[in-house]
Amino acid sequence: MWRHWINKEGKPLTGRYYEFKTFKVYWAYRHMEAEKVDRYNAITPIKKLWGNVIELTNYAEKYK
Repeated sequence: MWRHWINKEGKPLTGRYYEFKTFKVYWAYRHMEAEKVDRYNAITPIKKLWGNVIELTNYAEKYK
């Protein structure tokens, strides 16, 4: 079994572990969540010499 922490509400202490029965379904769920993060343009600030530079995330590539 594969377990993944799911917190739909985004509030503390409201999530739970969900157990996936197959690896394909687990990996598909992780890919779907990564695409959701990429779609809403989650940004990661990186400090450089000139201040903060914003780079868009590309998490979905990991799960293809």
